[in-house]
Amino acid sequence: MYAERAYDINPGQALVLYTNYACPFCAGLYEATSEVEVVTRILLVDNRSDRFATQDVVSPYMLRLSRVDEDGFIRMQAVLYGSQDEWTGLSDGEVLAWLNRQSGQTWSAGELAAELDELEELENEAPKSLLHVPTLYLNDNKIL
Repeated sequence: MYAERAYDINPGQALVLYTNYACPFCAGLYEATSEVEVVTRILLVDNRSDRFATQDVVSPYMLRLSRVDEDGFIRMQAVLYGSQDEWTGLSDGEVLAWLNRQSGQTWSAGELAAELDELEELENEAPKSLLHVPTLYLNDNKIL
């Protein structure tokens, strides 16, 4: 059964979606289900290279943004999924500057440390059946 966690975005929904903003399959699912209410959990993908190289910046950034600017988070989520080819090749510093320009924030990498710690905790607490993103659960039962 769903149990709320501190790292949940949009808590209290029956559907829990594990996602990552660099994942092209997650972007496709986002487009197909943008009207569906889900709890979002941002999973840090083990392979932190290639298109996932900046996820230690993007993922905590989005978790923090979800807490301080809900409208900005919704807008940035669409921007990230819609322009993956633009930002997935950037360095950590470049992607942070890009995120700040897009969102209007002025955060530094150090300001995202607590959120990165939370997302690393999510990795440890993820269901054993979670092998990739996107994965969708309904009451702890994997449905996608």
